[in-house]
Amino acid sequence: MTAWRNSLTPRVDALLLVLIASTAFTLVRANATWNPTPLAVRAVCELLVTIAVSLALCRRAVSPAHAKGFTAIAVLAAMNYPFVAEFTLRQLAGGGEPLEMLMLSSLQLMAVVLAVFSQLPRAGSSAVLLSGFLLLFVTTMTSNRVTLVLAGIYGMMVLWWLMGAYWERLAGAFVASRVEQRIPVRVSVIGFTCVILLLLATLISATGASAVALHGFMPTSGGAQWHDPHARSGVGDGDAMVAAKDEAMSFGPVESELFLESDMPSLYDMVNDLYGDPPKPKKQQERNIALAPENFEDTHTQTSKTERSGREFSAVRRRVERNRRTLDDRAAPAMLYLVGRVPLHLALERFDTFDGREWTHSGKTESRPPIRLEIEHAEPWAYLMRDGSSPLHRGVERHAVKFINLKSNRFPSPPQLTAIHVDKVDQSDFFGWSEDGVARMAVRDHIPQLTVVHLRSQGINLWPLRGSPTNDWRQVEGIVERLRTEFVLDPNSPAPEDCSDVVAHFLQAKRGPSYLFATTAAVLLRERGFDTRLVTGFYARDDRFDHRAGQTSVLSDDVHVWVEVRVSGNTWVAVEPTPGYDPPRESLTWQQRLSITVRLVGRWIWEHSVPLAFGLMFLVASWVTRVRWLDGIFTLCCSVAGRIDSRRRVLWTIRLLEWRAWLAGHPRPTWKTLTSWHGAWAACLPEATASCLRAALRSADSLLYTSRNSTRNTVAARELVAACAVVERRVSTNCIRSAFRHPKGKE
Repeated sequence: MTAWRNSLTPRVDALLLVLIASTAFTLVRANATWNPTPLAVRAVCELLVTIAVSLALCRRAVSPAHAKGFTAIAVLAAMNYPFVAEFTLRQLAGGGEPLEMLMLSSLQLMAVVLAVFSQLPRAGSSAVLLSGFLLLFVTTMTSNRVTLVLAGIYGMMVLWWLMGAYWERLAGAFVASRVEQRIPVRVSVIGFTCVILLLLATLISATGASAVALHGFMPTSGGAQWHDPHARSGVGDGDAMVAAKDEAMSFGPVESELFLESDMPSLYDMVNDLYGDPPKPKKQQERNIALAPENFEDTHTQTSKTERSGREFSAVRRRVERNRRTLDDRAAPAMLYLVGRVPLHLALERFDTFDGREWTHSGKTESRPPIRLEIEHAEPWAYLMRDGSSPLHRGVERHAVKFINLKSNRFPSPPQLTAIHVDKVDQSDFFGWSEDGVARMAVRDHIPQLTVVHLRSQGINLWPLRGSPTNDWRQVEGIVERLRTEFVLDPNSPAPEDCSDVVAHFLQAKRGPSYLFATTAAVLLRERGFDTRLVTGFYARDDRFDHRAGQTSVLSDDVHVWVEVRVSGNTWVAVEPTPGYDPPRESLTWQQRLSITVRLVGRWIWEHSVPLAFGLMFLVASWVTRVRWLDGIFTLCCSVAGRIDSRRRVLWTIRLLEWRAWLAGHPRPTWKTLTSWHGAWAACLPEATASCLRAALRSADSLLYTSRNSTRNTVAARELVAACAVVERRVSTNCIRSAFRHPKGKE
């Protein structure tokens, strides 16, 4: 049997070929999804589990018949697993893959199983054949260089494998005693197939039907009958993967230039709808304001250079009741659709000048590196800044935004935006900067609807700033934390129209809308020497995330105002002072995460020290007295379950005896009988107790090893119940432990 198991060791060459094809397939699967990391981890885990289970089955095979049976079971399970797992994922998480990916995944797992059992006849060759088909399909689905390199390596290795298989076949060949002339089967089949194809080609060319379309059989290959919501191509395009053609709610990797006939509000309109209109200045106030010619010219220059939909942001608003308009062609009034981590702040406008009532932009522009266009994986990317341009930058985040009903030429910008990609836009003059530092599509008045914009931004790590002598970030966090904890978010409490200092009013009222929180934070931080600016845009909420579609809807109600603080050069950090809105996530190292976790755990332990101390004392006491209370529980179970009749009483008494032996640290070995093991300490017991124990053991043997109708047990039922009661009371755990510690009768 050992020799047979050793002969089932997988062939390294076949397994290596299957692993190369599986690696190429995993790359294609990962590239076909928005979030490749979880899918890649899942694919690797599936591969490793399949190999481990197949190896375990190999070790359990004791004969060729067993091995073939295990192979058939494993291949059947591998073939059906992707479809079962996909059904489960769609029901629970709402994710999904198209049909062709599931079929290729099934092919991959079957090849892995056959490669592990490659020592069986035809199993190794079948594994190589399936891996070859897998790699063939993969190379037709992608033009990735890594996949092509893997295909080249696979080709060289499969030639080596074919030569090895040929010489192995020659080694087992024998000299033929008779030669018969027969028609080669393979040549005849290939020849017949070529003749059929030639006849079909001649027929098509003769009829002039040069463009004949054949209906596919899968929804991803042009099939017109089936439908797969996760398909990526074909007539039955998937709902979750293709850009909006019939409905604007879908989101996919296919960028489109379609337009919808609908109202497209700008950010300025949505701010007024959400917060109310700014009050118009009174005419008398206008007559009392005198501006010098140079001041008038400077003001005119500032407002003309801003090039934004709203030239200023008023911190004084009046509530205006409006009827919410619903768009006729939209099921939901979404402005944007977002794919990627949420919550997220998306900036559209910035203001750096405040006069106590209104925010404007001074018109001063910061020096920025020129936008450079680079081709990355055959896609044009506009790089706004160099990765790692600040020592605070750490990590990279990716998002994708689809424009639905937002009228703006500005790109919704997450913090620390570094690069932008729009499909087929490969000219650098399409990208530019607004005067207030927001990336925009410079050659258009607004970005077309349904345009998909891919954004790449950098994470930020603020730990170096905390405790810095020049820029102590703890002051910023202190002010923000006070606003978030001591003030109340109330959209219906704006500053009065005649208020000349909205910050003073807000600090006294301690309640108000989000723009008053942001304004107050910006002003208070400026008083402490920090350079700040007000930012308006959208806040993508995590509660709007659609698990099935894998996207987040951004509505007009998600218009938000927050603050940015300059930390060095052109590096501005987003700060969220409004309660109810999560602050921008910080990108931490694992050491910093561990330190925060330890500190939070230590704080929680200190805050709950009294109940934790009592709980610890209870656990210690429970552990010390574990034998007693476990014995009590087992005894209670025995007394309740054994009251039906004498037979059950005997069996439950023996079961209690087994439990007590286990508690004493001397469980009965499987090769020992009840009488030989438990009867060993009868000599250590008093005579009456030992007699009851032997009677219970004899009755148990009779019940376990004879039929119910047997009359071998001569002990009366009443006497048997009494003997069991004595055993339950006197043969305790301590008694068993003492009997093994000081045995008698073994001298």
